Amino acid sequence: MLLLFFNKLLSTMKTFFSFIVLLLFSIPIIAQPFAPKIDPPNNPNNDAEIALAIQILQGVTVPDRKEVGISPYPDAKIFQTTVAQSGMVATVRLFSADDVNTVLEYYKKELIDWKFKDLYGANTFFKGDEMKAMMAQEPFIQIISSEMFTKTMPTAKTAITIGYNP
Repeated sequence: MLLLFFNKLLSTMKTFFSFIVLLLFSIPIIAQPFAPKIDPPNNPNNDAEIALAIQILQGVTVPDRKEVGISPYPDAKIFQTTVAQSGMVATVRLFSADDVNTVLEYYKKELIDWKFKDLYGANTFFKGDEMKAMMAQEPFIQIISSEMFTKTMPTAKTAITIGYNP
């Protein structure tokens, strides 16, 4: 009787252990953050521009990689996110320490079935209608110099904005 009890207990423990192992290995597959956030900049002089950047960073909700559906640029970090609303796509803005041309070449290889055009000084990839992509009404990727964000992330050379349908 005691042997039967221990066999049953051992069987239950094996099942439980197998379940835990399966759960631990499946979590990274289920939810993978799109990319890490940038580190908030220091603001010892209470600079208004840096204060705004810190506030934007506090509002970032990191999307899931599968939700965005487009690869993040390697080693790029998230600065800003928006949610989809009123017929517009959600967006995630990343910064990269690589120059614009390097980032462009990466996405040209990644997005071979997308259209590419310089839209008013912004290197833009889009799938459908150019005007809808410009108005953030359908998925797009926009790649520009990050010179206007030097106080936010001094090492950044490129800003990448990805519009996607969650």
